[in-house]
Amino acid sequence: MNLNAEISQYLNSIKRICPEISKADLSVFGKTLSVTHLAQKDIYIHADFVQSHMVYIITGRIRSFYVDQKGDEKTVRFIIEDDYVTHYTAFISKKPSSYTFLC
Repeated sequence: MNLNAEISQYLNSIKRICPEISKADLSVFGKTLSVTHLAQKDIYIHADFVQSHMVYIITGRIRSFYVDQKGDEKTVRFIIEDDYVTHYTAFISKKPSSYTFLC
């Protein structure tokens, strides 16, 4: 899949959520986007770090988890294709995430 197709897929997901958005607004927004490819086992967000942007998954999946007091990983969620990756409350408040997000 090329970059234009990936960005188009994301913009289409925005249109599904917000059908009243204009093509002009989507076009302007689309010019601010970038595509990053992560490999399996790459970490997208480390726990205790502030998330600076949101991610939309084109293909693949991400596991969010935290480490409990015993040092065990506790899976919170699997995020799959056509979904957004964020620890939303931490992102909005610009505070460190409690979770790690692993590809």
